[in-house]
Amino acid sequence: MFRSFMLGVSALALVSVAEAADLFIETAYEAPVVESYGLRGVVELGGLGRMAQEDGGDFSSFGGVYGAFAIEGQYDALVLGLDGYGEWLAIEDSDPNVTNGNLGVLGAQVGMRMDNWYLGGFGTLATYPDAETVDQFVGYAAGVQAAVDIDHAQLVGRLGYAFAPNDDFDNDDEGFVGPFAEIGAAYALSSDFAVMANVGYGFSANFDVSNDPGEYVNWGVKAAYRLPGDLNLNLVASYEGLHAFDQDDESNTTHTVKLGISIPFGDEGTAMEALRPLASPTAPFRASVSADVL
Repeated sequence: MFRSFMLGVSALALVSVAEAADLFIETAYEAPVVESYGLRGVVELGGLGRMAQEDGGDFSSFGGVYGAFAIEGQYDALVLGLDGYGEWLAIEDSDPNVTNGNLGVLGAQVGMRMDNWYLGGFGTLATYPDAETVDQFVGYAAGVQAAVDIDHAQLVGRLGYAFAPNDDFDNDDEGFVGPFAEIGAAYALSSDFAVMANVGYGFSANFDVSNDPGEYVNWGVKAAYRLPGDLNLNLVASYEGLHAFDQDDESNTTHTVKLGISIPFGDEGTAMEALRPLASPTAPFRASVSADVL
């Protein structure tokens, strides 16, 4: 088992200088200009396909739809953000109970952007089902996150704690409750094309039953291409994987592919922004459903 996380911080100071002449002349103080930015953001809509299995058995396939949004406002160095994600899968009653049939996430971020650094905190609320997609549950996650821009690349890191109970939580502590970490890197080949990769890990002291620890590993890649024309649309494609397991070698694995359209608003928008590198986490809530699958 492993845990990895990275955080960084930097500061910038502004200094003004006044000159004196032979005769005393009072120099008026000129206040520094505070930059203010309006709201900007992106909306993403598309379809998804998922393959899921339990304990290394046969994969079951599901289709569905998803949507996401992100809004960011900046005043000088202060950055405020709001984002959300939702998905729905077409799962029949006769299908194996091996993945979440739906997921809804709403997140908020607050941080400071200084030169090429960003440092802040996040909070996330989520709703998700049990393995049978009968009952819905509510969980949350909170923590700190950071990003740094290096030339055409952006490195991101997040460390958090999630509380995501599931079906038999009151009796057997079923669900995901514990720390998690995520790191990722995005690279813009141009303003019209960008790619991203990420990996994460989480640990819960109780998973499918009490005193049976569980873990998950998640990973993914995403690409965005700004389509030619005046509409300023981005074509986005992604792959996400998650593998959850307990100490008894029981496991649940999912592979998800998505294809959609990203629509920026508030400014011109770039392919890098369409990737949403600091989107709110979803893996701990998916892992909670995996706990019920096991």
